[in-house]
Amino acid sequence: MRGPPENSVLFINPSTPGNRKITRNTDCASESKGNYLLQPFDFLSLSGAFGADTQIHFIDAVADRLSDSACFERIALLKFRLVIVAIVDLTWTRDYQFISELRNKYPEMAILAFGDALIEDESAKKLNSIVDGIVVSPFLFKPGKVDCWTREAFQRVDRAACGLRTETSYSGTCKKPVLCDLGPPRHELFKHVRYRWPFSRYKKYTTVTATWGCPYSCSYCTSSRLPPLYRDHTSIVEELRMIKALGIREIYFGDKSFGIPVENTTKLLEGMIREKMSFSWSTYLHPRQATPAFLRLMKEAGCHTIITGIETSAPGRLQRFGRSIGEGQIEKVLQAAKEAGLQVCGDFLLGLPGENEDDILATIDYSLRLALDYASFNIVAPLPGSSIKALAVSEGRMRADDHHFDSVGGSNVLGSALVSAERLQRLRNQAVVGFYLRPGYLLRRVLGVRGWEHFQLQLAEAFELLFKVLKPKRRSV
Repeated sequence: MRGPPENSVLFINPSTPGNRKITRNTDCASESKGNYLLQPFDFLSLSGAFGADTQIHFIDAVADRLSDSACFERIALLKFRLVIVAIVDLTWTRDYQFISELRNKYPEMAILAFGDALIEDESAKKLNSIVDGIVVSPFLFKPGKVDCWTREAFQRVDRAACGLRTETSYSGTCKKPVLCDLGPPRHELFKHVRYRWPFSRYKKYTTVTATWGCPYSCSYCTSSRLPPLYRDHTSIVEELRMIKALGIREIYFGDKSFGIPVENTTKLLEGMIREKMSFSWSTYLHPRQATPAFLRLMKEAGCHTIITGIETSAPGRLQRFGRSIGEGQIEKVLQAAKEAGLQVCGDFLLGLPGENEDDILATIDYSLRLALDYASFNIVAPLPGSSIKALAVSEGRMRADDHHFDSVGGSNVLGSALVSAERLQRLRNQAVVGFYLRPGYLLRRVLGVRGWEHFQLQLAEAFELLFKVLKPKRRSV
């Protein structure tokens, strides 16, 4: 019997308890608030780290709704020399059990892992007894530096040079964007029919990551621990040409904050305009990047929606977490977006340290006064490596090895002496219903539909979003 090809790798996105729609990435994990299921876009980017001669297999047990046993049955049918598995804080217990069983079944196989839980030393140390390395970033991973993909080879390789975790991987404070070289991601492997992006106007979409990490220092966010890395605009334009050849019209730029560095991104947008790529797309954008001229250029290049962090009605509360937003800056961004013809989704945080119920209600009321097309309400969660978690541990509200917290409230919710976890969950549900069930808002949404596919997508998102808040249930982890 022939063995696996010399260069063959298996990506595994493990199953989730109750088939929960959870996205696992190197810096965060999140559960769908509606009907959407995001592409596992760090796996997508990671595919670009391998040469064209590498055979890549991908099992997405979330999209395929596989049980662990069904996933292992599918694994047994494949031939490969290296395995890369996602493991995150939100589903830590289940993921750790899965990767432990994988090691038991394949004791001689080289196994790598990535995920937000592994930012923290204790979780990384626990997993290091099972895996042969932890991938820090798909932009930094260099499998070509490993002579042969064996357990022994990964143990003796220069880990930093290969893009694997070391004791200092997350200790840097450099916020200057660094240029990285990434090969073309294999979009043809990530075309699952269940992948959905909530702001898409077409059912078939894909994700392009121009920058990884974040140049900002908002310590409540895990991404603040990650160095900002970016790709040259010419390689992204080439990737877009490949996507266009696949017949895909909708793109989500999966950057934490699109537009870094601005000179490189400007050339990217100008290239999209010059080649008349005509993509429909959306992205996250920090308020500081949202200048009127940049927004107009984004619109001309096909952007229809931006998602931006508004967070709270009192921006002064964010300064202790390293985020500085001037008074009136949000309103200026929304006005500039409107003038450019862009729709806006505002992200809000409920339950920041020190907030009482009146403060949270003020933020909810603020969301209703703003000219927003969408709103995303998130319960503040003690994410791995965040200042929120460090504070909660120091105050005795959680242990350092506690897991399974999320911003939706589907698993664990971190309450405080001022607002209980149960009350936070009810306030978030109240915010969602209050924002989306306004008669005037519903009329605007119907009038803003841009075709039959867009209507189907929006209707499915609206139904699932409201169903989850009107009939909430605690889900297994």
